[in-house]
Amino acid sequence: MFIPQIRLHPTESGVCVPLFAMQMPQKTLTRLNLGGRVWESFVKECMGIDVNQVSLLNTFIDLDTYCQVLTLALRLYGADRLLYWYVEDTAPSHLGPVGMACAMAPTVGDGLRHWLGNFNVMAPTLQVGQVEIRRDLHIQLRVATDMGYVHDLYQEICLFMTRRKLLDLSGGRAEVQVRFAHAPLQKPDWYRDHFGTVPETGCATPSLVLDRHWLEQENEAYTPLLYQQALEECRQLQDNYRRFDRLSHRVRGLLVKASEQNRFYSLDQVARLLNLSVRTLTRRLSEESASFRDIQCQVRLELAKRQLQYTRLPIKAICSNAGFTNVSAFSRAFRKYTRLTPTDFRLAE
Repeated sequence: MFIPQIRLHPTESGVCVPLFAMQMPQKTLTRLNLGGRVWESFVKECMGIDVNQVSLLNTFIDLDTYCQVLTLALRLYGADRLLYWYVEDTAPSHLGPVGMACAMAPTVGDGLRHWLGNFNVMAPTLQVGQVEIRRDLHIQLRVATDMGYVHDLYQEICLFMTRRKLLDLSGGRAEVQVRFAHAPLQKPDWYRDHFGTVPETGCATPSLVLDRHWLEQENEAYTPLLYQQALEECRQLQDNYRRFDRLSHRVRGLLVKASEQNRFYSLDQVARLLNLSVRTLTRRLSEESASFRDIQCQVRLELAKRQLQYTRLPIKAICSNAGFTNVSAFSRAFRKYTRLTPTDFRLAE
């Protein structure tokens, strides 16, 4: 079997992903008429990791590598099969202690709490939030780091995977509405045929909507011993992740969250929020080959890109929303970042 070589590059974002989050389930391998050791061979050849010699709870890969793997799979199998297989074939055990803690929890609410509580490890390029509106719970995903070519596919995988967890916990009885902020990758009938629902489109934030009464529903698969074991392993996973979690990623997350509220933190403000001196923050970012100014500019330009893609706001308004003082400076920075002017970027989309 030919296994393409993936080059590993230091990630600029400082984001890392647990190795177990990209396991290829046996069912998917069977669909592809491949043997069970193909995933192990792929990881060893492409990443130099022998999965039989490492702890999956303490093995992380950088985001660039993860994106390259998804891009390769996307080109080989197409977005439709990749999305469906990822959601359909992945069992709780494939998602490590997070999947097990969710599946074995006493109630739907407990399972959801553990799933979202570990979202920073499972899906570190997205930030998750919850909003209660009347009787509904809105689970919102906010973009912390753009994954480029595979970004929209990744959002759909995360949304439908979370939806599946809610359905499994409720015995398939809960109704969970999916909402996209991007243009759907498939036609409406495809989602209906494969997932039994059609996503709502044109929304401000990717989200799931669930009636809150389902949170009290008991989980028939609740297994106390396995549940407690999974919780302990989740705590270990979080401890391991903190060793790999880079300061530049935390700075980016703070700036993204603030930008969505039309707030733009200064270096001094971020340093205070992280309980660091400005000098220490600057030095530690430099050790990661990053700078506050570059991260700040990237976050603002990503905000501008989303508004150019999904709104019809005038460029002058988008410039202001992204924290730039004048259109000329905004256009120069945007062209340097995307190699397109804001107008050309909007037309291309």
